[in-house]
Amino acid sequence: MHKTERDAVISVTDPAEACRAALDAGLTVVTADPLNCETPVPAAPDGLLTPAGRFYLRNHFPIPVLDDAAWRLSVSGLVREPLELSLDELREMPADTFVATLECAGNGRTLFSPAPDGAQWQLGAVSTAEWTGVRLDEVLDRAGIRAGATELVFRGADRGTVDGSAEPIWFERSLAMEDARES
Repeated sequence: MHKTERDAVISVTDPAEACRAALDAGLTVVTADPLNCETPVPAAPDGLLTPAGRFYLRNHFPIPVLDDAAWRLSVSGLVREPLELSLDELREMPADTFVATLECAGNGRTLFSPAPDGAQWQLGAVSTAEWTGVRLDEVLDRAGIRAGATELVFRGADRGTVDGSAEPIWFERSLAMEDARES
C-alpha cells in the first residue's frame, strides 16, 4: 500500500494473482511485475474487436485498487473553476460510443537490434475495442478551459520508482489541447 498526494490509501493488486488471471484469459505475459501482457494474434474471431479479457495490458508500476465511491476525476490548472467529478457523476453525463485501436509505443520492440530498453513486446501490444464514456471535451467544457491552455496532463493512480529517482513518481502523459478537442 502507498499514500497518494491526498493521503488516501490505495491498495495494490497482488501481482501473482493478476498474472494468473492474465494467463487464464489467454494473454502472453511479457513481464509479471509490473504486469504487461500481449494479445495473442489473432485474438478476435472476426478480426476487428479484441475480447475485453484479451486486451493487451501495459503497466509501468503496480496495479492500484481504487475505491469507486472515493475516486474522483480532477481537472485543474488553466480552468475557470477547478472541477472534481465522482464516478457516479461521470455516469450521469452524456456518453458516446466509438471503436478505437490502442497500441503501445513499444509494440514490436523485440524486432530491433540492438533491443531498446523497456518491455520487450513482440507484436501483440495492440488491441481494438468499442469504448463508451463521457467525451473529454464535455469534461473540459465543464471546467472552463482558459485561453492559453495548450497541453493536458493526465495522471494515473499508478506510481512507483524509476532509475535515477529516489522518490516514487506518478505515471503521467500529455496531450495537446488541439488533439483533445478533435472529434
